[in-house]
Amino acid sequence: MNQAFVSRNATIFKLGGSLLTLPNVAERLLQLVDNGHFEESMVVVGGGAVADIVRCWDETLQLAPEVVHNLAVRAMSLNAEMFTGLNVRFRLGDGLMSEEESVGKRRHIVTIIE
Repeated sequence: MNQAFVSRNATIFKLGGSLLTLPNVAERLLQLVDNGHFEESMVVVGGGAVADIVRCWDETLQLAPEVVHNLAVRAMSLNAEMFTGLNVRFRLGDGLMSEEESVGKRRHIVTIIE
């Protein structure tokens, strides 16, 4: 684990993928973050409807567990990337790696810029 991440005082929110369909979800999250005065905030975005499709594929095709897991993580990455388009304060990244380390890798953590 990146030592810089361990030493930071980050607050991590889990945003269930099903919440992505709520009106003003980005504004609601930012209001929570801004009212909490957190030093640093990150969001792990769930797989939502995309992960539901993976579950349907698994039920029908009986995929190997590691394939299902990898597809579910990719669903989270897809939703995180979409989520960053909702507000300029959201940046796609991975709080476990430096920006240089995360280049070319799946990233599913959204950092909220003050």
